[in-house]
Amino acid sequence: MEKDEKGFYGIGAVEQRTGLSARQIRYYENLGLIKPERTEGGQRRYTERDVLCLLRIKYLKENGFDLKSIKEKIEEFERELSL
Repeated sequence: MEKDEKGFYGIGAVEQRTGLSARQIRYYENLGLIKPERTEGGQRRYTERDVLCLLRIKYLKENGFDLKSIKEKIEEFERELSL
C-alpha cells in the first residue's frame, strides 16, 4: 500500500486497505462522506483520515446502519474532530 511523496494513497491502495471497490469509494465521495484531494490531472488522492472514514462506513453498513444514519454519524464524528 504505497503512499505518494505527499503521504496520499491512490484508489487502488484504498481498495486494498478497506476491502471496498473503487465504485463504492466513489459513491461515498459523491454522497459527501469523504473528500479526497485531486491532482492537477484530476486523480483522487486519499489521506489516512479518508481511509479511516471509509472503514467506519464499511463497519456501520455491515452492522445494519442505513446510509442516512451513516452520514449523520460521520458528520457528527467530523464535528468532534474539529473541536
